[in-house]
Amino acid sequence: MKPPTHLRPHRRRSGGQRWDEHNTARRTAILEALIALIEENDPGAEISTQQIADRAGLARSVVYRQFQNREDLDARARELIFDHYLAELEDIMVLDPAKTVEDIIFDIMSTVVHWTGNHPRLYRFV
Repeated sequence: MKPPTHLRPHRRRSGGQRWDEHNTARRTAILEALIALIEENDPGAEISTQQIADRAGLARSVVYRQFQNREDLDARARELIFDHYLAELEDIMVLDPAKTVEDIIFDIMSTVVHWTGNHPRLYRFV
């Protein structure tokens, strides 16, 4: 006879790291789907959770399980966009003895202008 459920020792489920990786992959897919939809739609267009889920190839309920609410999802998307933006800036901010300070400043400003021109909807969203 089995002991009642509340008296059984708690078993730790294996695969904790696997689930973490699985959930991280899902969050990434959701964020990338939202970012792609922002790029494709008119500025200020309403993007539904269902559209995001469809684009990510997931059920809408998965989106709700991965983020606290829509504000959390949007905030994390902004963080990811900003991280990509900063990565582009960091690539050109390498000190090069062959460049003058003016060259470096010009490169930075040029990168900002080009990124903004190439991603106006993301710039507006962020």
